[in-house]
Amino acid sequence: MEGEADSMDYWRGVGETPLDASFDKVLQAAKWPQVALKWAHAPVMFDAAGYPNLAARPFLRKALDAFGAERVMWASDISANQTGES
Repeated sequence: MEGEADSMDYWRGVGETPLDASFDKVLQAAKWPQVALKWAHAPVMFDAAGYPNLAARPFLRKALDAFGAERVMWASDISANQTGES
């Protein structure tokens, strides 16, 4: 993260930021038409383990609303699935 602060206090604050606020920062990238979002590892990233990962759905909806379906790339988690879902 070029240019970001390199301190324990800074990164502790990042870790304590609510998921909604953090993801809203990511969604700001949608203002640039050449940027797409790779939707990967949602169960882990959004504390949504257990199929059908209902807790991740509001985040996916926000991503689709911001970027549009044509700029959200779906990524399989099959090789990194640590929770055992199929």
